[in-house]
Amino acid sequence: MKKITLFLLVAIPALGQFCRTATPSCQEKLPLGKEGKFANIYTSYPLTQPNAKVERAMIIVHGAGRNADNYFSTGLAAAFLANALDDTIIVSPRYAGNTGRGCKDPLIDGEIAWD
Repeated sequence: MKKITLFLLVAIPALGQFCRTATPSCQEKLPLGKEGKFANIYTSYPLTQPNAKVERAMIIVHGAGRNADNYFSTGLAAAFLANALDDTIIVSPRYAGNTGRGCKDPLIDGEIAWD
């Protein structure tokens, strides 16, 4: 019996750099200021690499639940439904709060806390 190997080729924009899920691999640290602080963001394409296909940006700011991952997933779904995944960068910054005023979000070392 012959073995047949089937390869499914899926066209993924930007040579596989496209992020389709709200996982740590789709997060970037956006530098803020000179002190090494950063904001943690979800992004569908790397911000540090040029991408000639991108024609628009969807920046989604989360609400009081500080659940940037869910908002990122919603943005991906919206871009998919609009047939705009290939040429749209989706960015969802995480505005974590941990300043002692009621918000106790866990922070990555160096991540900025917002009031």
